[in-house]
Amino acid sequence: MGTTSQAGKSNDFGFVRDGKVYLNAFLHLPERQIGEVKETEEAALAYFVNRFSIIENKVNALIENIETAQNKGSYLMKLIHLRQQMEKFDALGDFPTLFVRLDEAETTLQNLIVQNRQKNLEIKQALIAETEALGNDGDWKGVSEKLKEIKSKWLKTGAVAKEQEEEIEQRFTDVLNAFFDKRKVYFDERARLIEERVKKYEELIAGIEPHARMDAHIGKAVRAVRALQEEWKTVGPVPKEQFEPLWAKFGRFKKDIFRNLKIAKRKREEATGILGGGSYRSDGNSGGSRPPRPYNPDGGQQRSSGGYQQRSSAPRQPIQPPRPVLPAEYQAIFDQKMELINEAEALLGIDLRTAVEKAKALQFRWRNTGILPAPFKNETNERFLTATDRVQELNNVQKAAFERSHFIKSKPLREQLSIKISVVQDLIKKDEAEYNANIRVFEALSLEEKALPPNKALYAKISNLRRKLRIKYEMLADMEKQLSNNP
Repeated sequence: MGTTSQAGKSNDFGFVRDGKVYLNAFLHLPERQIGEVKETEEAALAYFVNRFSIIENKVNALIENIETAQNKGSYLMKLIHLRQQMEKFDALGDFPTLFVRLDEAETTLQNLIVQNRQKNLEIKQALIAETEALGNDGDWKGVSEKLKEIKSKWLKTGAVAKEQEEEIEQRFTDVLNAFFDKRKVYFDERARLIEERVKKYEELIAGIEPHARMDAHIGKAVRAVRALQEEWKTVGPVPKEQFEPLWAKFGRFKKDIFRNLKIAKRKREEATGILGGGSYRSDGNSGGSRPPRPYNPDGGQQRSSGGYQQRSSAPRQPIQPPRPVLPAEYQAIFDQKMELINEAEALLGIDLRTAVEKAKALQFRWRNTGILPAPFKNETNERFLTATDRVQELNNVQKAAFERSHFIKSKPLREQLSIKISVVQDLIKKDEAEYNANIRVFEALSLEEKALPPNKALYAKISNLRRKLRIKYEMLADMEKQLSNNP
């Protein structure tokens, strides 16, 4: 015997049958069971009618958000997901109206998306054209910054129509590759030119270096430096960080040549009795000066132990005040300074350890003698410092040579000289590195900055390093001469 279906309560959107609640068929969706009767049929229908407000509120909120949003296209996927949720949502209500509202909202979004993708296409086409134009701009540094902006805009620009996406992306990639290829050619050529120019600068430095030695022919040296300087001007630019050390090295050799020229002139003047006392200024700009005394006081007569013999006791020529005429009120101060200079210049004629101690005592006395007016102040200071520094530098070399070989005094004279020459060369390298580093810092300052107290101290440090380097070069030349005279 078959079972008879029991029809129950119903409303406009669904009905009860056999204790189960059904949603009417609508649009393309068939009727389907959405629940069961728990208590009464009326209560069951009322429950599912009330649930409809949940999905209705979601539709209302989504449409309101779409209407007020700036980027409306971002809501398309949310709308599609909500429609899929509605098809399975268990409730009784006017679902067809909700679907119609979602369809209308989707049509609006699709139209906006089409419009936006067309705008995106136009923006990307403009960016491609702008990138193509950059390839003809010679300012590669500025162009690189502009290209970064273009790439940023490209990434921020939305998608284009799918059928155009692959083509537009490939066009942009091709334009970028063409730009980078052209830039690479430019920088490769620039690197080649810079390398050639650096090599040319190094050749000019190698050309000037032999003329900067103390024993170089001064006339040939001056003619050579002028010719090389003119050639230097024609080489062409290189990056600052490469040019500065090259220019510093070339400039140092150039200063050495003109320093040697000054020394040669002073020697000629002293030989003819034209010039009295004074000092040698390391910058080569002082008038009325005498060249620094070689560090070996007896002309190279060295004991086998590596020390130095007492200098000749021949009377020294009296030191005359430099020109211009010193004002009378400074004469006493000048005389005191000249006496200390004489004592300092005589220190190399005595035991080195004693000379170092006496140099320190002389420096203390020097600070208490008073101040002379320019140019007497600069000339006397430089001459005194040269004399005392020479003692200290010789002592430094002796100590370093002993540290390098504790048995140096027992070695043959040539071996002693070779060790000391190596020490002096190492000290010169160290001082030159410090000197060049400080010069680069000082030359980068403006005139106003150079006048500040800290930078005045920096200039004084540079002057001290220049003087000590000159002394070491003189020591090196004297040692090399002794070595060549002792086969």
